[in-house]
Amino acid sequence: MSARRFWLATLASLAVLVGACSGGTASAPTSPVASSGEVSVAPSTASASPVTLTLQRFFGSCDDKYGTVTDTTKTVGECGEVTVLINKFNAENGQGITIQPRVVEWAQNYDVLNTAFAAGDPPDIFIVHRSRLADYVGPNLAAPLDEIFAKAGIDPNDFIPFAREGLTYSGKIYAEPFDLNGLLWHMNLDVLE
Repeated sequence: MSARRFWLATLASLAVLVGACSGGTASAPTSPVASSGEVSVAPSTASASPVTLTLQRFFGSCDDKYGTVTDTTKTVGECGEVTVLINKFNAENGQGITIQPRVVEWAQNYDVLNTAFAAGDPPDIFIVHRSRLADYVGPNLAAPLDEIFAKAGIDPNDFIPFAREGLTYSGKIYAEPFDLNGLLWHMNLDVLE
């Protein structure tokens, strides 16, 4: 799945989430995590109130270059891609949903995220590494996405198995994969010879 298609699918699944959580009467999203840790889903209506969702991201700030751009063919790099995709979603979703980014520095991502949870002001959407997802799933700080994926037409079987396994806890999927990185070794073959 390409990065653009992934982010469009992710933002589309957010539209389903907001519609499911707002029930057409709330002015802000209700928590999707019930006390049981299950996703709480209410019927969506066409008259849903406007909703703003916060997205904590650590890809840098490039609003000076891409702050109003919505054409995904005009981007370069992760910061530009994510910024433009958010702009495009905000401009075109037609459901009154606005994604409000919270840009943090990469090195402080987890400190800022944990502080936001402790302060009772966590982002609605956040990005974490596979190795850290359990920190948020275990204490019910993240909601399972299985029902939301089904409504949005996202098939987790399309995910690379390694990624899907890292997003699955107790048989439920809690995230979408963003990227996979491999370890590279650069060898000077002349020296090794």
